[in-house]
Order: sequence, then structure tokens, then C-alpha cells
Amino acid sequence: MQDQFEWPEPEHQADEAILHNVREHGCHIIGMADADPPFAFSIGLFLNYGHPELIIFGQNAGNAQAVINLIRDRVAAGHKFVDGDICDEMLENGYKLGFWQVPFGAYPEYLGTAIWFTGSRG
Repeated sequence: MQDQFEWPEPEHQADEAILHNVREHGCHIIGMADADPPFAFSIGLFLNYGHPELIIFGQNAGNAQAVINLIRDRVAAGHKFVDGDICDEMLENGYKLGFWQVPFGAYPEYLGTAIWFTGSRG
């Protein structure tokens, strides 16, 4: 998918880190620790694997990053999670992951950097 993608021009050093991580690691993770509730989201899963991006609410940055990376590894291996999926095999102590589609109307409030990255092209 990357051959058809128009990479955005970095405006800041942070933008360069996003582009590097998407290219080298399959995604970049943005953490919003000061939000209420805190959340983190991925950038690059759709570009690299054709998988929807992820957003996790209510976890500290370290936990959210670890979970997104676990999911990224599964996605890189070919697994697709879809709206309504419940996964109980990735987390410890009986915790489960639920996957729900984020409404498009919520994108500007939560996913501003992802919108910059995709250039609003989806």
C-alpha cells in the first residue's frame, strides 16, 4: 500500500519520528496522557497492513503502547480484527480486548495527528 501513499511533509521533529516509526516498525503510537480519560492511538496500521487504526482509552501510556504493539504484531502476521471482535488470548489475568469501530465524527477530536498523516484520505 505504501507505493500509492503520499507521505506528508514533516513540519516538526515529532513528525519525522512518526514517519520513521511507521516505516520501520509498522506504526507509530501517540499517547494522550493528559486527556480525560487518557488514550493512545496508532498511525500506520492501515497503510502497512490494511487494518484499521487502533485507539485505546483509560490505560496509562505504557500499557496502551504494549497492547497496540501486541495487536500490531498479530496484524503484521495477517490477523484482522473487526468491529465486535472480543479477544481473550493476548492479555493476562482474564482481561479481554474488545474492538469497536470509531465513528467518523469522533476523528477530529481524538485523531488529529492521524488525520495529518493520511491527509484526510483515509
